[in-house]
Amino acid sequence: MNLPKDIFEAYKSDFQNGQFGVGNLCDADCFFCSQKWNPPDVTKDLRRLLTMDEIKDLAEKSGQNKITFIGSGIHTNNGEFLLHPQVPEILEFFKTKNMLTNWPFLFSNGMSLSEELIKFIKKLNIVIVLSLNSANVTNRKKMMGSNDSKNKNAIDCVELFDKYGLNYCIDIVPLRSNLDNGDLENSIKFLKGTKVKVIGILRPGYTKLTPEPIVKELSITDKELFEFASLMRERYKVNISVVTFAQTEIQNYLLRLLEYIFNTNKDLITKRKLFLCSESVKDVFPLVLEKLKIPNSEIKVVKSRVFGGNVSSAGLLLVEDYIYAIDEFLKEEEKRRPECLILPDVSFDINKEDIRMVSYKEIENRCGIEVCAITVPAELKYALLLFLRN
Repeated sequence: MNLPKDIFEAYKSDFQNGQFGVGNLCDADCFFCSQKWNPPDVTKDLRRLLTMDEIKDLAEKSGQNKITFIGSGIHTNNGEFLLHPQVPEILEFFKTKNMLTNWPFLFSNGMSLSEELIKFIKKLNIVIVLSLNSANVTNRKKMMGSNDSKNKNAIDCVELFDKYGLNYCIDIVPLRSNLDNGDLENSIKFLKGTKVKVIGILRPGYTKLTPEPIVKELSITDKELFEFASLMRERYKVNISVVTFAQTEIQNYLLRLLEYIFNTNKDLITKRKLFLCSESVKDVFPLVLEKLKIPNSEIKVVKSRVFGGNVSSAGLLLVEDYIYAIDEFLKEEEKRRPECLILPDVSFDINKEDIRMVSYKEIENRCGIEVCAITVPAELKYALLLFLRN
């Protein structure tokens, strides 16, 4: 094993969290790719592909956890999984070791997918999530780079998926220009009559380091996306999901989460509590607390200072974001100092570490306040993952 210790630990942690990638080599060059404009050193880069021996070593030392998402990671940057020359061997290894969930997702841009590989993946009951983005070769090439033949190959995969009965989903990152010029609707029209399980319209995200021309292309409101999806469902009878933070679903999730926390931690009721929530739920969180009638509680909205841009979800908040927000709260009035802090579980992995692999214990050390109720039951966290995925 020749992996540097920090890289090894990052991949090991991803394994333990049900995610696995093989390196950040990619045959696409998406101009909106988050890896280009993320703050440096947030996630780990392996500028080559993992070897088979390294994969086996990581699987063994991570406890051979079940894998749900293939080709993605929390602590690592990932490129195109199917570029690895030993894809069948890797997937067979996971299957033999019983490391795959019943219906794992494999993320791909489709440029390296072959008919033989599609048939092989079908046998393993793996769900392909194809990043289509556009059903027009020229437009897709503008968005994702590479050449005409590779982009045509990706688009043609949809027909092959249907031919071999593969379970698959389609992801589309909408751009302002594609929405305005009709290309986005044409891509939905292309999928009419196919057997795609769900078409995911991914809310475009950008960080504080993203250049202004790209920000303009990614500046689409949730309202626009929901209205577009509603129109497409009516017009083409397809299953479209806008992957954003829908208030009703998040409110239901928060209700279940907080009910669990206070049913299993009775002593929290009387303590002075500070709930730290992301900007994505700042409107619904007070409604949830009011509905549950939780006493001795205050809320502090935590902004993403590390990523910035339009990043607003708890999953991308880091320990340093929380520390800054808590310091802000304490500066306002020290006598309101809480006895415990309650943080969103989705900011941390199974090891209670953020994306940079910094433990939540650092918050306790820096602020001198106990962090409570950071663990939630697996079914609740998995429910949120499925909601975000679907």
